[in-house]
Amino acid sequence: MVTGFFSNGQCLATFQQATDTHWDSIEPELLISGSTTIIHQAERLSSGAWVHHKYELSTSGAMTDKFSIPLPPLYFGSCDIPYSDPVQSFQDGAIIGWGIAAAMAAAWAIHFLRRAL
Repeated sequence: MVTGFFSNGQCLATFQQATDTHWDSIEPELLISGSTTIIHQAERLSSGAWVHHKYELSTSGAMTDKFSIPLPPLYFGSCDIPYSDPVQSFQDGAIIGWGIAAAMAAAWAIHFLRRAL
């Protein structure tokens, strides 16, 4: 098992994935005030950091970035991610398959021996 980060009901492999999932799940907030609309939105920068933007949208369609502040660091609970190795999965399946085949062969042998007696 590999330890992951628990965010929004999912167990994710990296801290960045958990952070992205958390901030992506928050919808932008729209506030309409007279002739302007104010938009609050979380946005991911190319560096991977997240910032909170406040935009102002006028009736003419002009959008102004009023401010941007870094969002606080997040803390996630840990969770276990099952390790999935395809070779190990195949070997496990083969062992189970041979076990079933052996059980069927034993059942047939018992049936055949009982019939012979």
